Amino acid sequence: MKHFQGKNLYWLALISATIMLLPDSIRSLLYLNFERVLNGEIWRVISGHVTHLSWTHWLLNMAGIILLQQLYGKYFSNWHWLAPMIFIMFTVSISLLIFSEALKWYGGFSGVLIGFFYFAASKDYRYSKLFNTLVLISISLYILIQQLSGERIVGLTDDLTVAARAHLFGALAGLLWLFITKLTNKFTEKNKN
Repeated sequence: MKHFQGKNLYWLALISATIMLLPDSIRSLLYLNFERVLNGEIWRVISGHVTHLSWTHWLLNMAGIILLQQLYGKYFSNWHWLAPMIFIMFTVSISLLIFSEALKWYGGFSGVLIGFFYFAASKDYRYSKLFNTLVLISISLYILIQQLSGERIVGLTDDLTVAARAHLFGALAGLLWLFITKLTNKFTEKNKN
């Protein structure tokens, strides 16, 4: 069974590809639109993260999922990725809603993906200090450059822009999830004794 560990992450690719095949009129009901969330369309807090702007955007996010799977798949086995994913999605969405007035809507998985990388690299740190230090520094520099460039910067293609704060909030949410799990584990161990 060990060779199946972490394969659940690939379901994200299938779900988001299915959403990409939907007509634009239906996909527009899924993006994280802040005005619509405030008017009660709460599902957008989650669905916006699996709804992409274009196939290029989708491919970039899926490449990130494959990389995450290859490097840290052991931390996302047996559906253990579902709770942190929902937590990170919710945290990124609410943070964007509160702290990013210029951004009116959002779509894509990159904020959650960065949260996953921060969570997994920090969790894996004791096993491979140098490698995980390089991962965390690289992503942190990427986020810092984005923050200094402003809320939206041009991405890798002309039709793709990046919501810089989504990446920052994703990183913070990933670290917060790690902190919560460590506290929960300590509390559980303490109560066993």
